[in-house]
Amino acid sequence: MKFSNYTFETDKLVIGSTLPALLYAHCNDFPILSSNVRLPSFIEVFDVDDDLTPFGIDNPTTSLETTSEPKLIGTLHVDLWRHLLFFLSLAGNIPMSDKCFSLRFEGENVIKAITNNSRFARFRFEEAIVFDDNGLHGLPNELLKQAEEKYKVIDWMDIKSGMRQKFDYFKTGDDFVDEIFLYPSDRIDGENFSLKDAVAVSYLTGDQLQKFEFSDTYVRFKTLKVFKGAGMKGAANGRCTKNPERTKYYALKIETTQRERHKLERNLYEDTEKIKFNYQSLDDLLKRTPKENSKPHKLQKQLFR
Repeated sequence: MKFSNYTFETDKLVIGSTLPALLYAHCNDFPILSSNVRLPSFIEVFDVDDDLTPFGIDNPTTSLETTSEPKLIGTLHVDLWRHLLFFLSLAGNIPMSDKCFSLRFEGENVIKAITNNSRFARFRFEEAIVFDDNGLHGLPNELLKQAEEKYKVIDWMDIKSGMRQKFDYFKTGDDFVDEIFLYPSDRIDGENFSLKDAVAVSYLTGDQLQKFEFSDTYVRFKTLKVFKGAGMKGAANGRCTKNPERTKYYALKIETTQRERHKLERNLYEDTEKIKFNYQSLDDLLKRTPKENSKPHKLQKQLFR
């Protein structure tokens, strides 16, 4: 029998690659399918009081240097995401790994998973729990409400002059460049935590994203303004000839490298008998306790006992 002619059978099936989707699959020992897997951003962090021990990891506190009081943050979302993905995979609950490019419903209880090289597998389920409709086709559920065009926009920037800075975080309070993080540059070989690059976070509408005054160029301008307001300077440029005790500096120089857009809201669908949508928040799912007979949970306890 050809692999493409075989249909896998499962009772429950989780669809999505978000952190809430992985938490739900891990707690309930359900297989999970997703298309276009996307890791959480490296600036998404937990609150310091979030308890992650039921899921097998600690939540150490990190202090970020600001212009006033230090900002305390927990561990990265991506750390828990990778941890959950590893144990779900170890338990055999990620049947398509990260090879799936598209998911298409064939009727009420069969989904076809298609890979990048046009191979596919079918899964028959009694109930599908959907966390993400990205890359999902043929969905029989009625769309009740289209998500608003609101985005979390992340602009990554290289600091070309002035990488050695003491500050780690700025908060402006504006939707456009609301937060700025300075982080150890991954362009530098070895571990040198004093040489940093920057990333800015904005909250914009779809209309604003079409306007030049909200482009990555203007993000760079505003970031430079915030940095200069905090007294940050470019790289050192020797001593002043008239006053040898005074150091001269080049101007701060920043270049934008990449822009990410992540929709803040999800489309609202009506549930069917076989296909349900889960809209629980990350905070709600963190309060769940993994089932004792969950294979990923048991493997986790055996490995870290």
